[in-house]
Amino acid sequence: ARLARAQQQTRSKAAQNREVAGKRPGGRPRRGFRWWWLLLAALPLAAILAWWLLTPRESAQSRAPLGGVLCGAFPPFASGLGFSPQTNIDTGDTRRPGLALVDKTRPEGQQIYQHPSWTRAGYLGAAVLDARGNIYVAPTPQTSLLLNPLGQQNRIYRVDAQTGEMTEYVALPAAAEATETNPFGVLGLVTDCDTNSLYASSVAGSTREREAGRIYRIDLSSGKVVSQLDGVDAIGLVTGNTRGGKRLYFGRARIGDVESVALDKNGNFSGAPQPEFSIADRAIDGDGRVRRLSWTRDGGLAVVISPFSYTLAPPTSRQQLVYRYDTTSGSWVAAESAL
Repeated sequence: ARLARAQQQTRSKAAQNREVAGKRPGGRPRRGFRWWWLLLAALPLAAILAWWLLTPRESAQSRAPLGGVLCGAFPPFASGLGFSPQTNIDTGDTRRPGLALVDKTRPEGQQIYQHPSWTRAGYLGAAVLDARGNIYVAPTPQTSLLLNPLGQQNRIYRVDAQTGEMTEYVALPAAAEATETNPFGVLGLVTDCDTNSLYASSVAGSTREREAGRIYRIDLSSGKVVSQLDGVDAIGLVTGNTRGGKRLYFGRARIGDVESVALDKNGNFSGAPQPEFSIADRAIDGDGRVRRLSWTRDGGLAVVISPFSYTLAPPTSRQQLVYRYDTTSGSWVAAESAL
């Protein structure tokens, strides 16, 4: 009995000691160290570190251009009419609305051809060919809105490669309704045969205060918009291959800058636009903008510059610069070239 009472007293004292040890000063229970709190706090930091390590970052070297490939076949219907591959697809004659084929190698009186459907969209601007010889054009008012009603400029028309008939191809969704302060829509077009894509730049919906333009990628197989870049007013477009992959180069409509955006393997936009170079210090006009981009045979980037101010005022100047990428400095260098 004594032994049992002694053992019970020993157990009671041990329990009291454990209770005292488990309390903080003031009688509050003492908690053990919670390792899982430290683990939870470390998880966000680990995720950020993993994202930084795994996300590919563009460098000046990875963006070094390798040039571009001319995309587009001569239309079979034009060959059937006796026009040569030297034929110019003309949309710039303000005396003649629409599209016309102009071949100076043909006899006098047969140098110009215009299908009856080619004037149905009024004055046109950008024109490009795809790999089958289809021609894509966009309405662009010249001196008035008489033949180009407000709100009709964010469309693309296609001239069929076989028949020569021009029909509406796609109506692009604008960010806002067009107004008389900005009568323009699609200003730039370029095709990319590698991804079977048509890229279109539009300033539709933009105002003096708000840049609401878009660049669209249209899948030529379906005729549908499958990717778009919002909040960018752009004009001239060209695709190019670089050491880091394919990119779309574009001239900004509000400033004299050329930027580029990466394209994924399907031709969709990937990431944010990156600056390439500025023509502001070389343009002979303060409103000079990059209206056209194209690759030269030796890998240079030809830049056609003329004024643009969101009005129907005719251009007062035109010049061309050729830029070449310096891989040593990771920058573009300009060499002037007269037109």
